[in-house]
Amino acid sequence: ATLGDRGAEVRIVTTVPFVGSLSSGNGAVAVAIAAKCLGEQKLPARLNTRGAVGLDANACPARDATLRHVLVTTTAQGGQNAAVVLKRYEGSSR
Repeated sequence: ATLGDRGAEVRIVTTVPFVGSLSSGNGAVAVAIAAKCLGEQKLPARLNTRGAVGLDANACPARDATLRHVLVTTTAQGGQNAAVVLKRYEGSSR
C-alpha cells in the first residue's frame, strides 16, 4: 500500500537467503551490498523467494540496473530498526 501502483517498479534486494539472519548485523551487510550495487550498477540475484504479487521480489538472476539512490531498511529481533539512503557518488570530471 505504501508504494501504491509503483510497487512492481521498485527493485528489491534480499540478503538473508545468502548469508542467513545476522540479527542486528543484517544492517551492516545490507549497507555493504547496497554500496556495491551503486558502484557496479548491478543488482544481485535473489534466492528462495516466490509468490510476491505486485512487487519485484521473486527469485531472479543478477541483473543490470541504473541506480542513483538506494534505500536500505533493516529490522532485527529486540527492536533494532534502521533505514538509510545511499547516493551514488558522481565524482568530478577532473
